[in-house]
Amino acid sequence: MRRWEWVGVLALALGLACGGRPAEAQTVVNGNFESGNTGFTSDYTYTTASADPATYWITTNPSLWHGAFAGFGDHTTGSGLMMIVNGATTPQTIWRQTVTGLTPGTIYNFRSWGAVAHGGASTIDFYVNSVKIGDFTATNLGEWTSGQSQWNSGAATSAVLELRNSSLGFVGNDFALDDISFTADRAPSAVPEPSSALLFLPALAAIGILKRRRKTEQ
Repeated sequence: MRRWEWVGVLALALGLACGGRPAEAQTVVNGNFESGNTGFTSDYTYTTASADPATYWITTNPSLWHGAFAGFGDHTTGSGLMMIVNGATTPQTIWRQTVTGLTPGTIYNFRSWGAVAHGGASTIDFYVNSVKIGDFTATNLGEWTSGQSQWNSGAATSAVLELRNSSLGFVGNDFALDDISFTADRAPSAVPEPSSALLFLPALAAIGILKRRRKTEQ
């Protein structure tokens, strides 16, 4: 049996027994708001027309909600829905969702896109289970900027995700959110369990057969 054949068989066996799982699928529901005002909760008030702090609307263009807001498309496709927010002057949760089916011991990426709709920059905080894990700032009018923070699930199989606005300005502090996601960055370290070792047996048997065949052919 040639050396490269041995390497191939062993690599196959190791890959089957020790290979880590692929990154998990999106766990957030309606993170791009294409299903409208559903799948999440908010401390803000949903309204179709407002100039008041702590309100939001799901629409295709900020200027449709308020005449002073900039006109631009959503981040996902440029023509879809987004969350338009008139920032609160007191700490409140803009967006909240409980995700389930998480894998213990896994690093998750909590990410969102934001853009200034009116006024100056707004800072958006990432919270998991009421603990702040990071933030990002939407700085430019009508320009989408992404932020991301990581969280280790530990023993948890579910988590409460929140986006909060820490800018708290009465003037300005108006922004859009889109494409909120929470995905696995990497699976736990792959350590073969006793049952996983059984995956080696077919490969080892194949090696034995090939070795005996080689002796017969000599």
